[in-house]
Amino acid sequence: MSATPNDDYDSNDDISKSFEACYAAIRERVKNGGPTWRPKLAFTIVDEPDGAVHIRAVLRDRQEMIELVEKLHERIAASEHKEAISDERPADPA
Repeated sequence: MSATPNDDYDSNDDISKSFEACYAAIRERVKNGGPTWRPKLAFTIVDEPDGAVHIRAVLRDRQEMIELVEKLHERIAASEHKEAISDERPADPA
């Protein structure tokens, strides 16, 4: 017996309702004194061909800064080029 597609199924509606149910659960939890939803720390580390590394991040608070620094320390510890890592900061353009 094979499954037949349901012509009445609307995948966009299904996804929308799934998100709505999640948000409703979060709103209820917050209303009852629970924590809000907080997305994971988002940042990008870009390795340039010349060896430079650029970090792009939007940090909402001190805790996210600490998490980013911890991730960077992990990356440095795993790096094969530790001698090329510098604490020097670029000159202030102002």
